[in-house]
Amino acid sequence: MLTVYEKGFVEGVIDSDGCISICKHPSKAHRKWHAKITLSVSNCNDIFLRKLQRIIGAGKIRRMNNAYGGIFEYRLQAYGENGCKSLFPQIKLIVKEERRLYALRIWKHIEGSSKNQNRSKAYEKELLCLMDNIPLASKKTT
Repeated sequence: MLTVYEKGFVEGVIDSDGCISICKHPSKAHRKWHAKITLSVSNCNDIFLRKLQRIIGAGKIRRMNNAYGGIFEYRLQAYGENGCKSLFPQIKLIVKEERRLYALRIWKHIEGSSKNQNRSKAYEKELLCLMDNIPLASKKTT
């Protein structure tokens, strides 16, 4: 559970420098594809990203190959269950709130269906509909 200070810090970083991506990925399991939800934050300061990583308790930091004037860019990425799923219910965003809520809807749909082990074509159709109607990251929210 995040403290008030940590919550404010995380919300500000994600809203300003973060990216919430929701993608369809091929799956070798029971479905033909699965939803992949990722939180990414890029910054030139790896110490800053390590602090964020410690606060959210997940993610991997890697140095990107591109250097701007000798300054490297670092990226923290946190995926699904371990990274975003426990974090997203604790925070509220301004700019990226619509995508955060969409990610939560997708997880809720997946969890609801996993209780029912018989994943039907109706389940696949509903999840595809959710995935196909994801708001664009650049879409202005009010």
